[in-house]
Amino acid sequence: MSQENVEIVRRGHEAFRDSGEEAIFEYLHADIDLTPIVELLDAGTFHGHDGVHRFFQTLREAFGDFTWEPQEFLDHGDHVLVATRFVAEGRGSGAPVEAMLYNVWTVRQGKAVRVRGYGSRSEALEAAGLAE
Repeated sequence: MSQENVEIVRRGHEAFRDSGEEAIFEYLHADIDLTPIVELLDAGTFHGHDGVHRFFQTLREAFGDFTWEPQEFLDHGDHVLVATRFVAEGRGSGAPVEAMLYNVWTVRQGKAVRVRGYGSRSEALEAAGLAE
């Protein structure tokens, strides 16, 4: 089952990349909880599809256009760790922003029910039960 979860998360990223933010909702449970890393967006947890829409809006307000480039997918049963390169520029300053982010996706019954961001690989590995 865990490899199926990796594929669900991978397809969600591909849908976002190819078709935009609306396309990812097919892979997100209606009651999803999304908590981005504080260093990226100090905004707490976003709940449900409406919350994820607010998350994207808040990102656009801070960065304008942005991209996520997944670098690695690690499976651990219900959890999938995704190491992601985030690329944007500050909306007001125009300063380039590039960071590695680590998101742990929790997948149940074919949908992501939680995405939690971490600023370091070791924190994310520990959260996913994959501590090195």
